[in-house]
Amino acid sequence: MPVLLIILALVLLMALIAFRPWEAPPVSVVEEEPELEPEIVAEVLDTITVTPLPEIEPPKEIVMASFDVAYNIVARHEGGYQKIATDPGNYNSRRELVGTNWGISAPVYESWIGRPPTETDMRQMSRSEARQIFKKNFWDPIQGDFIHSQQLANFLFDGHVNHGRTGIRIMQRVLGVIVDGVFGPVSLMALNGADPKAVFDAYKAARIQFYHELSTRRPEMRNVWLPVWLNRMASFNFRPASGTTAVLIVGLIVYAITR
Repeated sequence: MPVLLIILALVLLMALIAFRPWEAPPVSVVEEEPELEPEIVAEVLDTITVTPLPEIEPPKEIVMASFDVAYNIVARHEGGYQKIATDPGNYNSRRELVGTNWGISAPVYESWIGRPPTETDMRQMSRSEARQIFKKNFWDPIQGDFIHSQQLANFLFDGHVNHGRTGIRIMQRVLGVIVDGVFGPVSLMALNGADPKAVFDAYKAARIQFYHELSTRRPEMRNVWLPVWLNRMASFNFRPASGTTAVLIVGLIVYAITR
């Protein structure tokens, strides 16, 4: 009997230890978040003071050349309608003398309209249409929008207009890159990475030499066109930036005072 009581007492003790009836169940202290009206939320948000984030200075971008600037310069050398029998650019593919207009030759305009132009077509070409042709046929192929120096862009654009792809080839010779008449990434990188004045002067000298060589091989052009071409070259001169000009002026003044 005492043994049975001892066993029952042990069983009861084990049950008490397992269930622990003296400990209260845990109570959650997390309350459900109340649902707020949108108007209240908006009003509270309006009362919050936000410190502005510091502004990040945008990276300094290189200003690229402008077609409008280049076109206005080159257009001064390109007049209205003309009809000159000794100029090959006045003939269409049918060997008809139809003339040129606004600096656009008959072959170029033929490519633009998709058929041999007549003299009437050439005469009726508008200045705005000529401008579109200049942009697509002569500015875009030299990647003018990506040239850093406006003066180099002006001069190369003029060379492309006046010489055709030969104008690009002359520049490629100056830059020391492959001469293929295609102004691609390599030519553009070489142009933008070189000293603008040095390239400008070398390109001018090369173009003048080309004109002289051409007039020697084509004597009929010497008296009529060589003076026109040389006057065209005389109108292009590299102008230092205003800051460079100021430095040169100050330098000359200091030199004069200290002599």
